[in-house]
Amino acid sequence: MTTQFIELYGAGLKNTAEMMSAAFDGARELQQRQLDLFAMQTRLAGVQLEHAVQFWSQIWTPRAD
Repeated sequence: MTTQFIELYGAGLKNTAEMMSAAFDGARELQQRQLDLFAMQTRLAGVQLEHAVQFWSQIWTPRAD
């Protein structure tokens, strides 16, 4: 009886450790994807700002009165 309990307890601990490992792997992958998206958004924002500056510099010309 005691041996079966110890085996069952050990199997439960092993399953718990495997589930935690899978959860951490998923969280790590999600974090990496979020970092990639953040980097892409940062580059996109830089390009959009550059285009806006070019647009307004072409439209706005100082008057020579």
